[in-house]
Amino acid sequence: DVAAINAGGAATGSFAADEDFSGGGTYSTTNTITIPAGVANPAPEAVYQTERYGIFNYTIPGLTAGSTYTVRLHFAEIYWGAVGQREFNVSINGTQVLTNFDIIAAAGGRDTAVTELFTTTANASGQIVISFTKGAADQPKVSGIEVLAGTVAPPPPPSINAGGAAVGSFAADEDFSGGLTYSTTDTIDTTGVPNAAPAAVYQTERYGVFTYTVPGGLTPGASYTVRLHFAEIYWGAVGQREFNVSINGTQVLTNFDIIAAAGSRDRAVVETFSTKANANGQIVISFTKGAADQPKVSGIEVIAGTATPATPPSINAGGPVAGSFAADEDFICIGGCGAYATTNAITIPSGVANPAPTAVYQSERYGFFTYLIPGLTPGASYTVRLHFAEIYWTQVGQREFNVSINGTQVLTNFDIIATAGAPNTAVVESFTATANSSGGIVINFTKGAADQPKVSGIEVQ
Repeated sequence: DVAAINAGGAATGSFAADEDFSGGGTYSTTNTITIPAGVANPAPEAVYQTERYGIFNYTIPGLTAGSTYTVRLHFAEIYWGAVGQREFNVSINGTQVLTNFDIIAAAGGRDTAVTELFTTTANASGQIVISFTKGAADQPKVSGIEVLAGTVAPPPPPSINAGGAAVGSFAADEDFSGGLTYSTTDTIDTTGVPNAAPAAVYQTERYGVFTYTVPGGLTPGASYTVRLHFAEIYWGAVGQREFNVSINGTQVLTNFDIIAAAGSRDRAVVETFSTKANANGQIVISFTKGAADQPKVSGIEVIAGTATPATPPSINAGGPVAGSFAADEDFICIGGCGAYATTNAITIPSGVANPAPTAVYQSERYGFFTYLIPGLTPGASYTVRLHFAEIYWTQVGQREFNVSINGTQVLTNFDIIATAGAPNTAVVESFTATANSSGGIVINFTKGAADQPKVSGIEVQ
């Protein structure tokens, strides 16, 4: 280290007693400090038990003007007990690097260490000036400051075993707020899951309504890939658990059903999303209630960079996995909807290009509903193929409904039998759509002249 300072405290380890400051006061605690596994190169515990707080500056002298340095700021909240009670700003050589920084939100709890890393250049006087100023709540503070020569690679983002102990590269459960834990000794099938977590990760879970705030030196505004690991270890059938997930405020899973996605109980499935760290260098993952029971997650990975986008989904509306069509997912019932199926033989006319498997046309989602297709590239063009077969009514005029895609009506008083020529006969309607700013395509099914809307399958290409 070029400099290491125990803010507000005495010399400890390689950290010098508090120096090079202007303004502020000091405070300390004897509380035990938790240092999570994801905090790379932490300071001694005693550093996190002291602080300088208030409005203050540190001016680090004796550096080489124009040279590159890494500033590592150490924090632990030792006074307040909840998110939102302390939020402050930090600038380095006049550039704001933290805005409304909340230590508890970043660390995952009180008396818990967290570090933030920044690259800067010494000014013309060979100094690095670190300014701590008021934000949205209370006063700034810092536990320790390190200045290192050159650029230091940030630590790898964490992998978390939700609800469980450390296993392989997955740290013990951390960075959460809310929820409970559950585990099983059932054998987990990870066959066919690319880069699956260790089986033990899928044997534990955090469930309920909860949030993970992933800190640990993420770069504000930088791109990351979030991989969410799931296995249903409690329920045994499709439809018993359906929940929503948002990442940094953008909903990425809607009425997600683990068994439907994985194909069975005790089988792993991974959902992958691209996002950017927020202004505090965090990724906030929120799990909220959907159509049935409570949310859950088995493991969380955050990987630097953007993953190759997943293939857009094909969905068997109202039914289970059928060929390349996933079990029904990503729907929201609006004013009531349900699923229905038949064993009737389905006619697939020769004029229907690239039809779905027959089983897709033998099931349906009906009523008033919306499909929210996530995980697409904002602004990119896609082809939406809607698959239909009338398996309930037998005459023209008995079902007529409307469909809109991203707010544009694409079908008006659509009559499946009139279009297909007969009941139990497949027909496909294709449309071009642009993914919205959240990387989604929203397909709304609304009432027309007769009965209720329905759909058999959805493809996004």
